Amino acid sequence: IDADSAILRNGFWQLEGVIENVPNAPPEFKENLAIPTTLDAVTLLDKFASPNTIGFWQLPHFVRQTQAAGLDASRYKMRLNALMALPALFVAMALIGAVVCLRLQRMGGNSQLLAIGSLAAVGLYFFTQFSSSLGATGAAPPVIAAWSPPLFVLFCTLTFIAYREDG
Repeated sequence: IDADSAILRNGFWQLEGVIENVPNAPPEFKENLAIPTTLDAVTLLDKFASPNTIGFWQLPHFVRQTQAAGLDASRYKMRLNALMALPALFVAMALIGAVVCLRLQRMGGNSQLLAIGSLAAVGLYFFTQFSSSLGATGAAPPVIAAWSPPLFVLFCTLTFIAYREDG
């Protein structure tokens, strides 16, 4: 069956502009055809459209389409914002490394500073994952959930560096 368009309705697929090809028979054209199904829009979206499988440039359009269909687009908004916040996250991670490397060896306490830096990096990872979960489920706005962990760590490390270098 070839169709110009297919729309998932409640309990069936509505096909339009259908050409049905049966072996050993000429193609048969039909204006409309309904095929029963147990799928619904939410199940279809959950199974076939993971946010990780959609490219960055297609995400804004996909979010608009998902919202226009009346479905929850929180997971896709979260993925889009998380990808946009990724450079800030990388800078925050680099600054955590800079904080660990700034201390002079002759002052001692390097192992303690290294442990604190490692814990900060692991903490940032878990804070980012937790925040992403909140944004994907709709418990927090995706913009805030994606941008708050990297910006928080970014400003904390910049404050620490400024205090350390000036003090």
